[in-house]
Amino acid sequence: MNTRNRSTTAFGAAVLVLLSLGCSIDAEVQSTSPLATPQGLAEPVVRDASKLIGPGGGFVESSGVLVEIPPGALLVETQIAIRHQADGSVDLLPDGQQFNIPVLLHLASPPGSAPVACTIQWYDPARGRWVLIASSPEPLGRVAPLTHFSFYRITSVAE
Repeated sequence: MNTRNRSTTAFGAAVLVLLSLGCSIDAEVQSTSPLATPQGLAEPVVRDASKLIGPGGGFVESSGVLVEIPPGALLVETQIAIRHQADGSVDLLPDGQQFNIPVLLHLASPPGSAPVACTIQWYDPARGRWVLIASSPEPLGRVAPLTHFSFYRITSVAE
C-alpha cells in the first residue's frame, strides 16, 4: 500500500471515528440529525446550519435535514444554508439556487409516521400552495432530488 492510500485510509478511519463519537468535522455546524438518531432517543435540538460548498460537492446537515450536493452541481463556491421554520418546513438557501446536477434532500419522517406513508412537498410562491414532488422512502425518512432551492416539508399522507 503506497503512502497516498495509507493517508486516505487513515483520514477515512478518522472521519468514521469522529462521526461515531458524535463529533462534527465542521465546527460551525454541530449536527444532531434524527436521520442518524436511533428510535427511542429524545428529539434533537433544532439548529440551523450553513456551509460553504464548491464545485467539488459536499453536504449540510441539521436536525432531520440533510442536503447532499454532488460534484459538479455548483460552478462556484456557494454558502448553502438550512433554516428551520416554525411550521416545520425548511428554507434551503440561497433561495432559488439552481443546480447543474440535482442535489438530494433527505428529510426525517414526522414522529410516529412511517417513511412510506410520507411525502415531500415544496412551496410554489407562484401558485401560493404546497406542491408534491417525487421522493423515495429510506429507513428514517424520505429523499428527493432537487433542481432548485425553496421551502420544503415532509408530511404524513394522513395529514
